[in-house]
Amino acid sequence: MLTLKDIKLDFDKYFSPYNPSIMKDALSIIKDRSTLIELLESIYSDETALAMIAEKSYVHRNGFDKLVLLASSKPEFRLRIHIWWPNSDEISDMHIHNHKWDFRSKIIEGKYRHQEYIINDDGEKWRQYICHSILHKKGHQMEFQGIHRLQCVSDAILVKDCEYTLDHRVLHKVSVAAHSRLTSTIILQSPVLQSSTNVYSLEVLDKSLTQPRLCNTDEVKFKIKKYLDMIS
Repeated sequence: MLTLKDIKLDFDKYFSPYNPSIMKDALSIIKDRSTLIELLESIYSDETALAMIAEKSYVHRNGFDKLVLLASSKPEFRLRIHIWWPNSDEISDMHIHNHKWDFRSKIIEGKYRHQEYIINDDGEKWRQYICHSILHKKGHQMEFQGIHRLQCVSDAILVKDCEYTLDHRVLHKVSVAAHSRLTSTIILQSPVLQSSTNVYSLEVLDKSLTQPRLCNTDEVKFKIKKYLDMIS
């Protein structure tokens, strides 16, 4: 049975050292649905793995469960699953943002709208913030920077089996429409490439520390079982 240890050994070869061109080939280790199911089944029966996943997993403010399956520091990378459960209301990331890392994403189930933006004088006005990670408190804070205009340069509906790599400097946002279907992605995250990120909002954002509530082991086990039942 495929395990997280097997996956890490394979990923180690790709990320030593890291080059953006490897992301596609690295994620291809999870080559199909049956491979992912096999991996999740091995995690479900491994209490140590479940506890490690729980330490970094939580319900994201944009409406999905973020389950960090593997977090490596040497070499640095992360493998995670994002799950939007069925019968939800419309869930939209109202904030345009970039990331501290590159990532490769593949849609396992469902679909979502993916938009990319650039700074352009012809665009719409947005409030810019710098998002600082507060690692010792496992949270982040927003610092207002001013008003900028952003223009959408890519707007696509990505469906099951769509796969793409996003550079850490690219501004984007994701929207999942109200529907009765499961939507999920598997994401491979590169090493951290910058210390903070840009977030653009139409509304004023709270500058106080935001700390997500981490899952416990039982919650992770329940979510993995529920997910397996739906995709198997």
